[in-house]
Amino acid sequence: RLGDPRPAVTRATTMVAQKATAAAKKASKRSHWKPPVKADTLVDAEHQAQLAKKGTRRKKESDEQKIAAQVAKALRDNFAGMSEDEQRVIRVDGRTLVEKLAEDRRSVFNKELGAPTFGKHHYADLRRKYTASASDLSALEPLDDGCPIDEKLVAAVHSSRSHGGNRQPLLEYMQLCATAPNQSEICGVFAHAWELKPHLGGSHFAVLLGMCTFVRKHELETKFPREVAVVLPCLDKALTAVYCTMKGKGYAPKSFWGAYSEKAQVVVAKEPVERLLAADGNWAGHEAVISAVVASSALGAKMFGFAEEWVTIHGVGHAINAKLKEVLDGQNLTTELIERCRTMMKQELDSKGPSAKAAYNKPRTAEVTYRDRAIKLEVQGVWAEFALKLDMHLKHIGMTTKMPDGKPYLESLFCEDELQPVGVETKGFTIEESLFKEYNSCRASANSQLSKSRQGVSERVLAFLDDNEEISCMVGPSFRVEAEWLRAMADCGCQSVLEEKIMKELPTPDALGDPRCVATVIERLKNGTIFMFASRDSQSTCNVVAEWAKAISSNRKPSFLCTKDRPFLQKVQGQMKYMLQFRLEGSETQAPKVLLAKAAAERIIARIQEQVDKQEPVSMSDLQVLDTFSWLPTKEQLTKHATWVKECFSAAAKPNASIRASSSSASGSATQSGKKKKAAEDLATTTMALFKKRRGAS
Repeated sequence: RLGDPRPAVTRATTMVAQKATAAAKKASKRSHWKPPVKADTLVDAEHQAQLAKKGTRRKKESDEQKIAAQVAKALRDNFAGMSEDEQRVIRVDGRTLVEKLAEDRRSVFNKELGAPTFGKHHYADLRRKYTASASDLSALEPLDDGCPIDEKLVAAVHSSRSHGGNRQPLLEYMQLCATAPNQSEICGVFAHAWELKPHLGGSHFAVLLGMCTFVRKHELETKFPREVAVVLPCLDKALTAVYCTMKGKGYAPKSFWGAYSEKAQVVVAKEPVERLLAADGNWAGHEAVISAVVASSALGAKMFGFAEEWVTIHGVGHAINAKLKEVLDGQNLTTELIERCRTMMKQELDSKGPSAKAAYNKPRTAEVTYRDRAIKLEVQGVWAEFALKLDMHLKHIGMTTKMPDGKPYLESLFCEDELQPVGVETKGFTIEESLFKEYNSCRASANSQLSKSRQGVSERVLAFLDDNEEISCMVGPSFRVEAEWLRAMADCGCQSVLEEKIMKELPTPDALGDPRCVATVIERLKNGTIFMFASRDSQSTCNVVAEWAKAISSNRKPSFLCTKDRPFLQKVQGQMKYMLQFRLEGSETQAPKVLLAKAAAERIIARIQEQVDKQEPVSMSDLQVLDTFSWLPTKEQLTKHATWVKECFSAAAKPNASIRASSSSASGSATQSGKKKKAAEDLATTTMALFKKRRGAS
């Protein structure tokens, strides 16, 4: 090298070292790069080739990701004021704006000849092309060149379009103009509106919002409908940008509408919007209004697009149920009919618009009914929901319809018939047995994995589902409904059934009951499949109620310590007070009456007090029943009761004690004694009759 005093060998060594350092730095930046390893075998050689392919594919994917990120940034920074249709639907030269940006970015990335230079002029040209395609700007041509034009208006527009953009004169003109402008003036003002950029805010916002007031003030919608239709997209963008800005700051839609309703009426009707803003509950019943508002403008779509999506998502579920009922109910079920139902539903879904189709393809929650219990599952789109509901519709028919041999078409899964029985009957239409082949095969395979004794134990069934649900769903995808139903029954379903049966047996003011009968019924429940399949907490609740009923039937006080934070037990405790009953004998003027709960306790206390005052013997059963239902009397009454018990037991040691132990109940000792005496006499009579009959026979 000229001017380098170092020897040639030293210079060459330095250059080699520099190149090696640069290569090492470049290699270190590629985190996925690994030095090649010499392949010793054919298998290693194939492995090296696959790694090379994967590395190349990763690099291409990375390049596409960079281009996609650059396109997204360009859309945010330079095309934020354009609608979704202008960005992704409208085509110029066969390409949408997004596709055009991606193509231009790709050509720059690959350093192709003729690649565009990105900058404000390039973006402005794209905005003009795709915005002009969205609207027919030819409508903004003056019809009469000889029409007079206000010089103040021309000067105001000129000032707004000049470098720096002083738009105050134009705002003042639109505010103070007393007479309606002519067609030529309208064309000039509206053409300038297309040059403004709502996404930049500031004075751009102010002029476009001022135009909304200008149009409303002079009723230009009726005088120049064609010209106003051209400028509406600009005004719509400005209003939508204001709404998004306010929403981003935390303002409610009602706040925006209260401030801008007069201006917004240019692009969306007032009455439907106010009706939707006042709607409560859910959006059912507002479908037509929502569709009209969303279709009217970008502002309407931004304000109520979520409501349209709700209607679309929830409405299609009802549509699927209606289609299944319309096509399948009452018909002879054949394979051809099922295929026709699928085809009809597919055609109905394909006839919907782009926005509806986009919503249909999103993951959603489908609700189906299995054995009178609603089951919610996540599905991948509407078609998956239809397939699931079709399967469940057929399964419901299969489990409730008899075959000629008396068995249902659908085989039972585990112990589901004992947990939630359904009525099986003969239907008035024919059914192809092959429709249930897949379902029965899946169920038979599951049943074969658990013995009969284990099928009624929830822990065994849930463990099986955790291990084998995926395999069963490969045979029948809708098996996950049954799996979810079994989990729900083990979790809270069996508990609900047990609680319902228990509450049905407990006495109420309208239906009196006996503690012994209640205890017997609950013990019978504990021997059933529902109790065995219920969770441990549910079984514990049932055991507690059974202990309470046994205690009361044995004249013992039940322990209510476990009622805290257990609403059902609190409810049972409230019902058990009706087990305390006191019967009042009727008279000529008054019918017999039964006092319950606290009223019965007060009547028993009054009777004991009367007996004590008269120094008459006190019934031991009266004292015992007050101890059993000790949560009903007041504190003062319980103190009295304790005193009576103490006195009675003290007197029991004396020979002339005024106390007698009786087996009578709180409903009256004499009545119960008479009944027992009569029962004993009847038993003796019938026994003697048996002996006499036997002698006669011999």
